Amino acid sequence: AMAGAGGDADVGYDGWYLAGSWVLTGEAKSFKGVHPALACGHGGCGALQFAARVSRLNLDDDLVAAGIVARASFTDAVTSLDLGLNWYASYNARVKFHLVHTEYADDIAIGSDTLDSEDALLVQFQLNF
Repeated sequence: AMAGAGGDADVGYDGWYLAGSWVLTGEAKSFKGVHPALACGHGGCGALQFAARVSRLNLDDDLVAAGIVARASFTDAVTSLDLGLNWYASYNARVKFHLVHTEYADDIAIGSDTLDSEDALLVQFQLNF
């Protein structure tokens, strides 16, 4: 149960995702990451990886009834598509460029705007020690 301004509610939600990637420069990918064959500054330019993910989250109207989410900001479902390019300069440093498109099942209010979808460009620099 979740507690909000409208009281306690048993809230149901579910979701799923499908993700995949391909290392364009041919290196192997493992759970430990990508090890560029030739890191930047050591005779190469690192490794490039294409990544894609689609996901969906289904939400329960009880989130509104319990006062956890405002009616204007609530939607029954959110679907996102993420396409990205990850550059591994070395095993310890990578830069991620991702375009994310999100669709809302219902219009939502964010500030003074009403949206049924939105797009974002995400850029992330990551160090691995």
